[in-house]
Amino acid sequence: GLAENYLRENLEADHDLSILSIRQYPLPAGKVRELVEHVDELLVIEDGYPLVENMVRGLFGL
Repeated sequence: GLAENYLRENLEADHDLSILSIRQYPLPAGKVRELVEHVDELLVIEDGYPLVENMVRGLFGL
């Protein structure tokens, strides 16, 4: 989406971030869990209402 485009436009070419773009419903829980196992911090960037953020919080009981 638009938020992902803005992110990619503003990242340095040699960034070391892991990016998971979610464009489906229901949330791909397995992919999200796999990503979370390999990172220290998770940042959810989305357009408008925090739909994915709320689903990720629910997935991990936050």
